[in-house]
Amino acid sequence: MKYLLYYVKKLVVVKRTRSYYNTEWQFIYQLGLITYHSAFV
Repeated sequence: MKYLLYYVKKLVVVKRTRSYYNTEWQFIYQLGLITYHSAFV
């Protein structure tokens, strides 16, 4: 869950930048990987 909070905070910071959409997709992808791995650990 610490990773989840980290990426949420990272997304909030990224929202203030101009490369918002590109980073948002990267965030969703990374979040998906974390959820996938944590489901089997």
